[in-house]
Amino acid sequence: MTKTNFTSLDVEGHDGSTGGLYIGGTLVTATAAELNNSLDFGTTQTVATNTAITVKNGVALLTTAGALTTTLALPISVTDDFKRLRILAASAQAHTVAIATTGFGGGGANFIKATFSGVIGDSLSLIAYGGIWYVTGVHQVTFGVA
Repeated sequence: MTKTNFTSLDVEGHDGSTGGLYIGGTLVTATAAELNNSLDFGTTQTVATNTAITVKNGVALLTTAGALTTTLALPISVTDDFKRLRILAASAQAHTVAIATTGFGGGGANFIKATFSGVIGDSLSLIAYGGIWYVTGVHQVTFGVA
């Protein structure tokens, strides 16, 4: 294949199932919107006081000399679907994040509070769907009752 510099590339007939753009012999099945969303890290909110985490698509950095007690509102069904939130401890404290009665992952009362272990780098990764924050990853975070 000849190397050429493009300012844009439009693959006509890309249907994501039988024809279109291949990379390394594999058909790209994602739509342009899905690819763009996967690269959008949203905004960053620095949380340094016992306030609510308001960012829904991005990163919440928990930073303070003492342990934070924060809250996280439930996502809005449809409007917030597939938004991703990463909560990261940027200070070595046992921060807590509380959510409404549905709990993380819809787990109810036993999953209302996420407690970070007190080490910088503790993290909680979430994705919104149907008005619930689903857990997609954790590092040194436990769940429990409020």
